[in-house]
Amino acid sequence: VLCNGANLGFRKASVANYLSAVRADLASGDDIFLLHYLKRSKGKIVCLNNKEGTVSTSFSGRLNSFILQRRRWAGKGLYYKDADTIILALATLAANLSVLTALIIILIKSACFLPALLIYAAKSIPEFLLLSGYLENPGKIKTLFLFIPASLLYPLYAVFIAAISPFSSNKWS
Repeated sequence: VLCNGANLGFRKASVANYLSAVRADLASGDDIFLLHYLKRSKGKIVCLNNKEGTVSTSFSGRLNSFILQRRRWAGKGLYYKDADTIILALATLAANLSVLTALIIILIKSACFLPALLIYAAKSIPEFLLLSGYLENPGKIKTLFLFIPASLLYPLYAVFIAAISPFSSNKWS
């Protein structure tokens, strides 16, 4: 349901067909909308889970650029027509809202720690298993110690970005 243009291969004919139906008014999204087009038109979609096919991209180091990028990504969700992607986006938002709500409830009433921990575990354990399956490189496996703090902070920023993206322009930094 998701892809990234940094590591996306496609046939020239597929893109030519897609370009006739593309939304030119969106600041980004040609990669994901091409994927949705190929899925809709029963095109062949393959995920290459191979370290030789991995493409690394650099971070600009600027928080503003990072926020603008995430706003563009989240803002595209308003234009999704693919049911699987919409369901995944809503489920992700619900999971992040659940963890955020659980954190707030703990701050208000510490006796609710165990239910909050169960909510966090229900979201985080599958994420951890998914991520750890993609980190075959020993250097990347070492970064898993960041998972717990990141998984606690991620709902804060994800819900914030989801909340502001429909009301902001999709500009590049």
